[in-house]
Amino acid sequence: MLVPRFGASTAAAGGYDIPILYSARHIGAAGAAVGGVDDSSAIFHNPSGMGQIGKGNLLLDVSLLTGDLRSTPYLLGPESVQSEPVVAPFFLLAGSGRVHEYITLGLAVYPVAAASGEYKYALEDGQEVTDRTSLIFMEASPAIALNIDEIGLRIGLGYRITFAQLNRFRDSAPLDVDIKMNGFSFLGFRVGFQWSITDFLAIGMNYRTKTKTKIDQTRDAGSMGGSPSGTGADFASAETELTLPARLSGGLRFDWNQFSLMSDFEWGFNSQNDRIAISTVDVNGNPGSIANVFEWQDQWTLRTGAEYRVYKEKIPLRLGFIYDSKTTNFKYPSGFSTPPVHTYSVTAGIGYDHGPWELNIAYARRFGKVLIDDPENPQTPTTQDDSLTRGELVAECPACGYAGDYRFRINGFYIDFSYDWK
Repeated sequence: MLVPRFGASTAAAGGYDIPILYSARHIGAAGAAVGGVDDSSAIFHNPSGMGQIGKGNLLLDVSLLTGDLRSTPYLLGPESVQSEPVVAPFFLLAGSGRVHEYITLGLAVYPVAAASGEYKYALEDGQEVTDRTSLIFMEASPAIALNIDEIGLRIGLGYRITFAQLNRFRDSAPLDVDIKMNGFSFLGFRVGFQWSITDFLAIGMNYRTKTKTKIDQTRDAGSMGGSPSGTGADFASAETELTLPARLSGGLRFDWNQFSLMSDFEWGFNSQNDRIAISTVDVNGNPGSIANVFEWQDQWTLRTGAEYRVYKEKIPLRLGFIYDSKTTNFKYPSGFSTPPVHTYSVTAGIGYDHGPWELNIAYARRFGKVLIDDPENPQTPTTQDDSLTRGELVAECPACGYAGDYRFRINGFYIDFSYDWK
């Protein structure tokens, strides 16, 4: 779960993508879809996959993620705090239709990345604190695919309109904040291809461009306040720019009778989120600029899944595994992001294909944990060179977390329904 840290005086984040989002049909096999997707979810996975659609396809997916986090969300607060339970619903609504023998058009609406987390804890003076953050990136994407059946090649292009919203709340003075910022980006694209090399083997590639979304809020009565820079004066307006990093994916699909094997390799350019600045104006008209530190590294993801079809190939059984490399930084830990460690996901699913319509359900479990050493405790000498002391973090990243037990568990539940016009 990846999210900006927007608190006392900084906000930081890396990549925002969640590797277990859509759709039930594909998540059951680890979400590996770049080389073989052939329904309207291709607009999300690889728009060239629309080139395999007949006259038309309509798809609705509902995904529900639940789980919790453990971290030290506030560097001057208690260590290893358990978060409140997280419940996050998602959806994908997509449709596509063939307008020419070689051309298919489509449209999809879906959250592309998101995060949420809430902690309740007590400070040393007994003050009860509520500390929560939620972030969402929504996309609307029209797309086009061109299929050249003579050579088994399909090419696709999607245009992405992105809406981003960040809500941040912390009720402990002088580092309190209550803000809701949002904005749009109109310069996103997704481009990809699929090539059916033989009747048994297909490969694909998909590239999602980086987007920058300016988000802001001007104060309305009762809707925004706090002193994020610790000055004691409420802010009247705030703005910043969120980067959704570029992502490059390649995949293959192998089909043999009732059995299919698929695998994707993805490279997320999360280092594109290095540092930004939040511009504020307080109620007295005084401007400010708040440095925001990221220093995340690029992340690679490996997806491997399998499908076996039984009962006259009407019932597909699916299993999958996902590995995500470490992307966050020991130097700037956060209670609202993936811990600085590699993570794993296991998936399973089943479907029923009744000709024109198909129903699928799936389950995914994602997890990861790491103990961040305390550089101020001589009895537990740090082996993590990036770890900073509280004093260093107060000066450089006062909204960061601190040493402690960092872990998270996410359960994903999925159902999708699609209808094909052949």
